[in-house]
Amino acid sequence: MTKKTITILASLFILAISFFLLLIFFAFNSHSFNNNTKDNLILSANNLTLNIGDVVYNYFDVSEDNAQITITTNNNNIIEINKEYIRGLEVGNVTVTIMAEYNGLHAKQSFLVIVKKDDYSFNIIPISSCSYENNNIYLLSQVCQFRIEVFDFYGKRLDNLTYQINSTNDSKFYMELSNFILITNSNCLITIYIPEIEKTFNINCYI
Repeated sequence: MTKKTITILASLFILAISFFLLLIFFAFNSHSFNNNTKDNLILSANNLTLNIGDVVYNYFDVSEDNAQITITTNNNNIIEINKEYIRGLEVGNVTVTIMAEYNGLHAKQSFLVIVKKDDYSFNIIPISSCSYENNNIYLLSQVCQFRIEVFDFYGKRLDNLTYQINSTNDSKFYMELSNFILITNSNCLITIYIPEIEKTFNINCYI
């Protein structure tokens, strides 16, 4: 065997070894790529509390941007919702369920949204000789009777409150059991202060 032949065989051997190592390299990289391929779909969302009118964006996360998203709620009146945002509409609680699907993978997540007011509120319930609309009491006679309900931020009625009452134009205003009685022969303004919540409500009265 000549020296030239030995050199050629050695070169072929080295080439074969190099080719074999290259195959191993590509096979290993292919295996690593397959291991990095997503084999599950991750969906996450947290409970939310917002005021009426507030808007929250990006309220959920999904591990695949191209996943198909479906959103359902158990009450359509409390919030306005789509894939981009949630907007508070009315005081109350609503359960939101998000379902994601991508390449046969599925994920599901439910969370609670609480919508509240940004302040205390009140409502007038006419009992006799009056009506109520838009913070105004309309008297049908010089004496009327009504009840006041006060609510917290979450729409819960507050009981056992103390009422400090002032009225204008020589009108008389007092409480009898759980009802309020107003006696007046002219339009007046009633101011009610509730020390437990440090809140003042003004009510216009028209006769």
